[in-house]
Amino acid sequence: MFSEILGRFLKSPIKAWFLYAFPWWALIPLGAFLLFDAHYSREISDTKRLQDEVVDQENSLLEVASNQVIRSTLIIRNIAQSIMTNNDVSREEQQKLLSQTFLSVSSAYPQYMQIRIILPDGNEWVRVDNNARANNAGIIRHNHEMQNKAKRYYVMKGMALGKDEVFITPFDLNMENNQIEIPYRPTLRSVTQVRDVSGEVIGLFVLNLDGSYLFNRDQRSENSMVINSDGYWLLSSDIEQDWGFMFNRLNDRFSLAYPDVWEQMRQSHSSTGQILNDQGLWTYKRLVVGKLDELVKESTVIYTVSVVTHLAELRKELIWRYSLIALVILIAVTFLAFALAKATTALDKKSKELNASNKELERVIEQLQLSKEELIRTEKLSSLGLLVAGIAHELNTPIGSAMLTFRSMRERLAEMLHSFNSGAMKRSDLDRFLHQQNEGLDLANEGLNRAGLLIQQFKQVASDRANATCHRFDLAEEVEKISALMKNQIHHSPHQLILNVPPNIKMVSYPGPLGQVIQNLIQNSLVHAFDDGMSGVIEVTATPPVNGFVDLLVTDNGGGIPAEYLKTIFDPFFTTKRNQGGTGLGLHIVHNIVHGVLGGTIRVEKGVNGVGTRLVLHLPLYNEGGAVAS
Repeated sequence: MFSEILGRFLKSPIKAWFLYAFPWWALIPLGAFLLFDAHYSREISDTKRLQDEVVDQENSLLEVASNQVIRSTLIIRNIAQSIMTNNDVSREEQQKLLSQTFLSVSSAYPQYMQIRIILPDGNEWVRVDNNARANNAGIIRHNHEMQNKAKRYYVMKGMALGKDEVFITPFDLNMENNQIEIPYRPTLRSVTQVRDVSGEVIGLFVLNLDGSYLFNRDQRSENSMVINSDGYWLLSSDIEQDWGFMFNRLNDRFSLAYPDVWEQMRQSHSSTGQILNDQGLWTYKRLVVGKLDELVKESTVIYTVSVVTHLAELRKELIWRYSLIALVILIAVTFLAFALAKATTALDKKSKELNASNKELERVIEQLQLSKEELIRTEKLSSLGLLVAGIAHELNTPIGSAMLTFRSMRERLAEMLHSFNSGAMKRSDLDRFLHQQNEGLDLANEGLNRAGLLIQQFKQVASDRANATCHRFDLAEEVEKISALMKNQIHHSPHQLILNVPPNIKMVSYPGPLGQVIQNLIQNSLVHAFDDGMSGVIEVTATPPVNGFVDLLVTDNGGGIPAEYLKTIFDPFFTTKRNQGGTGLGLHIVHNIVHGVLGGTIRVEKGVNGVGTRLVLHLPLYNEGGAVAS
């Protein structure tokens, strides 16, 4: 009942079309979405990984530099403290010793742009500057060059420190005489107290790190940013936005430009993370300078951020791409479904005809299979037929000569009998007759011997091919036999056959199938290699045996085989001369014999200097089993 209803339903073209098209309308958009999602996810994943590596590397530079400053501060402070608390050395000598010590440190570590001792009243007492932009030259500042830094925040913070505590300033721009130094020099300062033996503060040790190399745009990624704890750019993609807090540009802040991203970065419990929004992929890493050092009184926070903004455009592009692909496929499927529905409707009318056609087709296929088998048998026998034709022509000459001799001898015998019966025979006539008969018999004998030899060769080749027995033979002699059997065919063609097979290459194999292969290859060259009116050369050569194998080469200087045919020439029924009687089984049979009987391989390649064709047989010298060569 259901099948009848379904059958009537399917007979309607519109309904059948809907049934065919509807599943694809659901599957194709789903497939397009899945492909888009996989593609976009892969792009996101690759970008996340690369950005994470970039940010981690750039953050590591800041971390290494800041940690080194903290360690250097404590080490140099201890040296300075030992000098300043040495009562055996005058104040002036202490100043000189400190200057020379700081100068040595400055030469060894040119990134330390200033090394200073600031007295409790804020006056600089010892100061060594290093200008890394001028050949790392260390400069000892004299008393008249010293400045009072009492109002600078880091001096006030430093005076409030406890014993051995360190204060790390945020990065800002270096100032000299209350003016920002030009060109800008990003500076990180490390401050700690210098105390005497009684614990009284006798000065501050201040170490300034020149962070120019850390904020060099040429050495950082294109979308890299560095942001301080107040949300100001220390480094951005736009140089006009850098160091806004130093110039009272309160609006040049990352926190105002991207408030959502800034809040997520600040509130995240993790020091590293990635944020994906409509503006792009944000990768950040938070560095708390001195967080792990208990001597650091106040830590400063630095954010290293990198943003990739092309993801939104990429997403739109991928959406359009996969939507367009899905639309094209949907249109094609819709038309295909319509055609299929139309065909389904007509299928019922044609079912009886189709059943009859199927039966007829089965009969034709069976007939084709029989024809194929017959063609294969015919092709296998065709080479033997060529042998018979060649032998027949070769036998024609010696046998014809013998017959002509016998006819002449019979005529002379008749003449001699007539002379004898008439009594006119002379002694000289008898002697001449006997001499002529003897010569005739010699000629007839020579012709018959030649015919017998040809018949013996034919029997040997035919027997080898029919029985396919394995025995020992000389390769050169076997090739010579095939050449002799094809002598007539070569002679009546404009082409030349050259044999260049070294003697004494002994093989234990199947000479009959091998001879058939050689004959088929020479025959193939005669038929297919040369254009009409062309005189060519076919050469059969062999290389010296190597590792129990010998290469037998059949080369011609004809037109060659087009590249598109190279992979199909051994396929059954492949021929370019079917209208001239070609069956396309010759090389297929050769391939089967070489692999299945002779245990070798066959390949086709360009001829000498790229002219013509060369077929290379790689054959084992000993192949009693006829197994396929490995």
